[in-house]
Amino acid sequence: LFPHNMSFWMVAVDGSADGDLAFRTAMRMMDKKNDRLFIVNVVEELESKYSLSYGLFTEVQERLKDESSRLLHAYGHRAKEAGVTASLVRGLSTHSAEFLCNLAEKKNIDVVVTGRRGMGSITRFFVGSTTTYVLEHSKCNVLVVKQDLPPEEVHSDSKDAARTEETERLRRIEE
Repeated sequence: LFPHNMSFWMVAVDGSADGDLAFRTAMRMMDKKNDRLFIVNVVEELESKYSLSYGLFTEVQERLKDESSRLLHAYGHRAKEAGVTASLVRGLSTHSAEFLCNLAEKKNIDVVVTGRRGMGSITRFFVGSTTTYVLEHSKCNVLVVKQDLPPEEVHSDSKDAARTEETERLRRIEE
């Protein structure tokens, strides 16, 4: 994908189907032998705007952190089983998109992979979109995953792969 031997990928996961799709896509696109993956989950840092007692406030924040750790370890296990070198990063921030952009810059990330939320236009107007912010403010390439990749082609040998590629090339020329 890039001219040097190793690329740094970052995928944002949040427990959603879109986040899982982004993870699976990053795993398929990266060079598992040479590239490095940063798996990131950002916990919303609760602010005093929430009307919670201090005890409840602390309990909720700790539960969010525990949930984040479980999520990251599950994704880390999947990466390890696939032979990918991965680092797990849990962020704590009131602005998750800004956290992702800052981390990408700090870690010299080549590609940020994120899912697309199915948020309606009214909600997006009032809440904002993490994906949109990352697209507009990240200094590296950003891949927004909207749908699963087609199944990988399986060939019996390199000659079979070359025949399939030639057939496809000829088909496109005829179009």
